Amino acid sequence: MSNSKWLVATKKALSYLEENNLPCTTVNMSVWQNYFLAENKALIQRMRAIQKSGQAFNETILNTLYEDFVLRQHLRKKMGLDSVLDTMLEKSAALQNHIKSFCAKLEEKQKHLQTLRKDLSEAEVKEVINFILQQALEEMDEIEQEAKETELWLGKGSEDLQLARKVALKFEMNLHSDYLTGVPDQQFFRKEMEKLLSESFSGLVRRRKLLVFYIKELDHYNETYSWLLGDSVIRQVTRVIQEQLSAHPDWQIMRYSGASFVVLPAPSAVISSVGIFIQKVIKSIKTKSLIIKNTQQKIKPISLCALLVPYEVFDSLAEVEAKIELGLARFKALADGAEGVVLDLSEEAVA
Repeated sequence: MSNSKWLVATKKALSYLEENNLPCTTVNMSVWQNYFLAENKALIQRMRAIQKSGQAFNETILNTLYEDFVLRQHLRKKMGLDSVLDTMLEKSAALQNHIKSFCAKLEEKQKHLQTLRKDLSEAEVKEVINFILQQALEEMDEIEQEAKETELWLGKGSEDLQLARKVALKFEMNLHSDYLTGVPDQQFFRKEMEKLLSESFSGLVRRRKLLVFYIKELDHYNETYSWLLGDSVIRQVTRVIQEQLSAHPDWQIMRYSGASFVVLPAPSAVISSVGIFIQKVIKSIKTKSLIIKNTQQKIKPISLCALLVPYEVFDSLAEVEAKIELGLARFKALADGAEGVVLDLSEEAVA
């Protein structure tokens, strides 16, 4: 990219920010510089979609655009993912061209054979046909070998991409790791939820569900014993949920607040598997006991409740979080000692 092109984009970005009374922040400048540079196609498509929808480019939207389309692209370039993908596409295209060329040559030779039949004897025609057939078979072997090599290379490239994605995701999750449990925090949940809501659902699925676990009597542990015991309860619940998640590697756990955890099932998960998962977690937590080390005093079992929260393609993050807060308020209002309560908000009018 030439410096002059980048300079022009920078001037346009500065003019736009000035005309629209927007602060000249790193996020604002980066987003609009990339927009006017006209090379980040994904960013431009998303920004035009936002413009068509009539939404304003507020701070939340610009931060999301910056993280998803500017920082991620920079990360891809640093990790060499774009060059890997380009090479994969080039190899695939070269193989397709070779196959097309081979078929075209065979068709052309087929036409010549019709002419040769008129001018040559039957023995001579057979000799020519055998020669052409031998050449064709040799080239076909070459194409098959190329196809195998390309397929293996594409497979390796795909594995490399998957590994790179996992590394990038792990890096991002570490940035948003909850200090007490080690799982992603509420900020990471909000980013993931925004992503899920912005991606289109299939035409058959308009509604999905997320899962919230709530520790009913965490305040009781904190106030009656100590915050250290409360922290032990939180870590115990985290371990139990993670143990059950080992059977669902595509599901994600995040700490939503002090006493609550969010589990995001994979979009393909059926509701019956979510129900079974809830029962396994609640059953498992009942078998766990907490003992105060100094006195060896055994305290009451952990009371865990579960909340199923529906979210739809037209929901906003604020609406999803309002549903979560509604469910948590219901749990807080339950009488002491209530445990294993499962509340499904999709069965109520909560919008």
